[in-house]
Amino acid sequence: MTAVILAIYASGWVLTTLAALGVAHRAGRRSVSAPGTATVLALVAGLLWPVLVLAAAQLGVVAALVAWIRARSDPSPAPLEAGDGDRELALCS
Repeated sequence: MTAVILAIYASGWVLTTLAALGVAHRAGRRSVSAPGTATVLALVAGLLWPVLVLAAAQLGVVAALVAWIRARSDPSPAPLEAGDGDRELALCS
């Protein structure tokens, strides 16, 4: 099991580092930076990709929890009676 987790982490590290290097080199054409800065930043991004995945998962759980709480706490709107629409129109005008 540990070997599988390490393989997933290593493959994610390589993919994230390569993607970050590609973006840095493409953006680096327009700006001047110290040599090697893009490589260092790409390696750091590769190391930190699990943190971003966990943060995205946590954000999704929080959003789902908020939606569930709102759905439970908001009572359904009361049905309109025959004269309610006329009264609302009178208030708007």
